[in-house]
Amino acid sequence: MYEHFEVNITPLNRKRTVRVYLPENYHEMETKRYKVLYMHDGQNLYRDEDAGYGMAWRIGEYLDKEKMDLIVVGIDCNDGLKRLDEYGPWESMEMTDVFSADRTSIGGEGKEYIEFIVNELKPLIDRTYRTNPEETSMAGSSMGGLISTYAACKYPHIFKKVASISSAYWFNQLEIEDLIKESDLSQVERFYMDIGTKENTETIDDLTYIDSSRDVYQILKEKVQDCRFEIIDGAEHNEIAWRERVPMIFEYLFKDEEVVMLGALYLSGGGDSDQTLSIDREFAGELTGGKSLLYLPMAMDQGDISYEACYEWIKSVFAPLGVQDITMWVDLKGKTMEDLKRYSAVYIGGGNTFSLMHHILQSDFHVHLSAFKEEGGMIYGGSAGAIVMGSNKATCIHMDDNDVQLKTIGGLSFLNDFSIWCHYEEENDPLIHQFIQAYRKPVIALSEETGLKIKSGKMEVLGTKPVHIFDRNLMKRVFEPGQPI
Repeated sequence: MYEHFEVNITPLNRKRTVRVYLPENYHEMETKRYKVLYMHDGQNLYRDEDAGYGMAWRIGEYLDKEKMDLIVVGIDCNDGLKRLDEYGPWESMEMTDVFSADRTSIGGEGKEYIEFIVNELKPLIDRTYRTNPEETSMAGSSMGGLISTYAACKYPHIFKKVASISSAYWFNQLEIEDLIKESDLSQVERFYMDIGTKENTETIDDLTYIDSSRDVYQILKEKVQDCRFEIIDGAEHNEIAWRERVPMIFEYLFKDEEVVMLGALYLSGGGDSDQTLSIDREFAGELTGGKSLLYLPMAMDQGDISYEACYEWIKSVFAPLGVQDITMWVDLKGKTMEDLKRYSAVYIGGGNTFSLMHHILQSDFHVHLSAFKEEGGMIYGGSAGAIVMGSNKATCIHMDDNDVQLKTIGGLSFLNDFSIWCHYEEENDPLIHQFIQAYRKPVIALSEETGLKIKSGKMEVLGTKPVHIFDRNLMKRVFEPGQPI
């Protein structure tokens, strides 16, 4: 549901259109208050027919599908070089050589633009809609990423979650780096950054974009408690590319802080059926009668083991535990939540993590699997099936080849910010440290014979060996079987 209205940007004395997305349940939930996300280039956020280049992020469609309780406030941009003026926090004489020799400088109105949002637009939105004024975020792409980063530095107590996508930091590189260094960003809860490898535009090459963002990330990650930086292979500088990243960005910014599940999640570090027996037995004991167990073997390379052999294997594991009715899917295309509801639980087997995630993403199955989980369904992930449940699947790159050329490293984030390391051995610690330093993600490390059960917001160690949890400071904690986490 969309509403739009015109405002006056008082510090700059300019009229501007503001476009607001409201959740589908907004008028039904009369007492509920909503988080608010402010975004730039508002005309490009929702519908292709409104977008400047005929292609939009389609954020409203995504939020409706995910039933995410979030208000989005999109502010239309100015035309031509005036857009750069408003989104550029500092004047730049150098950029006249890039954009216009007729100007003595470009940029420098960003301070007034952000002051308008903080002092005029935000109070108006908070008066007009049922917002939670303390839950305010900001996001933008290109120059919108630069001005969003500036806003986070100037008002970290207001914009506590920020996304800076394909950012044009090069416009004010030294100034934004110096501002980040001198800012207290301890109140910023999450900061998302990304850049594509084919971002080159008419004026700036792709390497400049990548180096510019990487330099900012190196500073930001030391200032923000939770900072994520993605380099997206092959991604270009346009709304279609940004649309593809919307799920990853929004799930990272707005997922709950605590692991709370209506159903149950089982994770296994891998191994043969003897090594996982105690985990499998616990899982089988919770299956409800009258419904089949659904088995997904897509991680397995058919050149090594056929799906028929996979099916015989899963039956040999669970039939002795009393689970006789098992259905196998080998193609996820066209599958829906209604299809999933026919099953008591989903078992996702091991193999190649990238191949498995490729199958899940190309069919949009992650949407239905998430809904199944939220409606009380049980999911068991073994090895690769466990790794994809985490926030970042780069934990598998030491053992899995990315033959499918999957461009993103994000996982399903079923355990919020935790990433999952399977087949863990103590000699993996240096690799885990490298992973954490690169991605700033805490890690749950599961050895073979080790499992984890997450139910009703509680984690419990299963199996015969301990679980090792590494925090962002590389501190390792050990939890023994049967011990809650």
